Amino acid sequence: STKQNIVKVPTYNIDAYEYYLKAKYTFEIYKKLLDEEDLHITRDLVRKSIELDTNLFAAQILLGKTFLREYTISSETMTMLNEEAKNIFTKTLQQAEEIGDKLWIGRSLRNIGNSIWDINLDTTYDYYLRSLSISEEIGDKLGMRHSLHNIGSIYWLKGNFDKSIEYHLSSLSISQEIGYNRGIGSASSTIAYRYLCIGNYDKSLEYSIRSLEISKERQDLVKIWFSLFN
Repeated sequence: STKQNIVKVPTYNIDAYEYYLKAKYTFEIYKKLLDEEDLHITRDLVRKSIELDTNLFAAQILLGKTFLREYTISSETMTMLNEEAKNIFTKTLQQAEEIGDKLWIGRSLRNIGNSIWDINLDTTYDYYLRSLSISEEIGDKLGMRHSLHNIGSIYWLKGNFDKSIEYHLSSLSISQEIGYNRGIGSASSTIAYRYLCIGNYDKSLEYSIRSLEISKERQDLVKIWFSLFN
């Protein structure tokens, strides 16, 4: 949970929202255990949610994420999954633009960027930048946090290490401001790794300890291992 209160119940259809919440919960289980059955259950639930409310954008984005985050070792399958996710996010963007819902315009843009990450970094960067601009305009702190984190990762891949760390620090700052522990842990872990790679071992240790503390609070075994590895 966060201190932010920008996203209230996103539908007046209680049944649709209930299906969405169940899908969201099951998807979190899938991300930890990678059990295909959980993924199929998530999709069934979220599709029922969308059937009941075609403008429940949170559910549409979640459906796209089930393809984007599906585990596979096949590059061909991954390309197909990313394309399916992109199509869903693009449709959500179009619907959000039709009714002028800037919150979901911004979040759709960011997720389209996520779906084309391995195709074109410059285009991905543009989507993240557009998403960040909208999030800043409407005060969507969580959206700002995600876009800043993603932009930081792109700068890292392009070899601009100082700029990368700068964006990750901004992402961390916002996560702390809104009390988003998952974001604090993720940013701290990423920053620790960035500093490790450039040889700043004192800073790396400092942020590894922060990440470890948050991961213990959240009982995130993967992040605990990564923090200890750093």
